[in-house]
Amino acid sequence: AQTALKWVRDGNKNKAESLIERIVEVAKDAHTDVRESILSLRTGSDPDWSLIPVLKKYVDRFQANYGIQAELSIPDEIIDNTFDPAAGVQLLRVIQEAKNNCRKHSGAHILKIGVELDGNKAFITVSDDGHGFDPDRVEREGNGHFGLAFMRERMAQLGGSLKIDSRPGGGTVLRLDVPIHKKLGES
Repeated sequence: AQTALKWVRDGNKNKAESLIERIVEVAKDAHTDVRESILSLRTGSDPDWSLIPVLKKYVDRFQANYGIQAELSIPDEIIDNTFDPAAGVQLLRVIQEAKNNCRKHSGAHILKIGVELDGNKAFITVSDDGHGFDPDRVEREGNGHFGLAFMRERMAQLGGSLKIDSRPGGGTVLRLDVPIHKKLGES
């Protein structure tokens, strides 16, 4: 912004205009990120909070806000209280990070989220048809990209794991698996 102001004062309006347009885009992205962070902070504060209905609303909002087709597949046997609220909050935050990465970096047109149960484990798949990336390179080089590390840490806290299948030009698939623990008083 300071550089753009200097260019305006120096009479170089074309360069200033180009930079200001970029500043506007960055500000819009920052605004979106702040809104998403606020939602994440509020998520799970209600004792009756449940992952499935929140995820349904979040996917609808994502599609409406970003124009990326978002599909959610949840079988009927997964009910609102399938996930412990504390685990559900962590899973939602991992899914939110995956969706933010899709929105910011992938150029995807379609995002799909699938949830499945197999015995005492849940499997969640988040996939997109975007540009893809080299996960080994991103994790090795870092470059201020903390999202993948945070997602892995959250899954480890749940006793689960995160697997990434992506390559440049080939989209991205994240596979989350997490144990399902019965709540106290359930048989």
